[in-house]
Amino acid sequence: MLRHHRLGHIGPLTIDENIFRGRFAPGCGTRRCKGGCCRTGVWTDLLEHDKILEHSDLIRRHMDSGQEQDPGRWFEAGIRADTDFPSGQVMGTRTHGGACVFLNSAGRCVLQIATQDSPVNLKPFFCTAFPIMVENGKLAIDEGPGSDCCTLTQDGTLDIFDVCSEELLHLLGESGLAELRTLTNTL
Repeated sequence: MLRHHRLGHIGPLTIDENIFRGRFAPGCGTRRCKGGCCRTGVWTDLLEHDKILEHSDLIRRHMDSGQEQDPGRWFEAGIRADTDFPSGQVMGTRTHGGACVFLNSAGRCVLQIATQDSPVNLKPFFCTAFPIMVENGKLAIDEGPGSDCCTLTQDGTLDIFDVCSEELLHLLGESGLAELRTLTNTL
């Protein structure tokens, strides 16, 4: 169990075995991301959804001409319950042209780009944490659709700390990251 983290709405996190045993290929790194993980859209907390829509003019200024410009078409219809998110409710982003509506033609997130011109962070919390995820209160490495920068592999030589230290720090904070390192070293 991991007791220290930044998800105040969740108690201690259980830890998936892939956090301890998962390996990445040499050269993997989230700084080399080309948005492969964003092809199917993402889940956003309802509060993040609202914040994104409040800043729609700023976001549109950073979009390519081929991206969906209508904020009313950025999210799927319907709200889903999910206790891993602070509000307990999520909405999925739609896809456009085979990718999340917020992914531009260069494979970059316009929410992340727009954040540079905003006093608030517009990129959803779990997007920033990817490939680290929390599902049903369990910390894990997402093993979903392949990504170009951080896919687990059988013969990898890099561990979670080599590839995802920034993402772990974002999700866990300093004390949580230290706790996870301690737990990993006891195995």
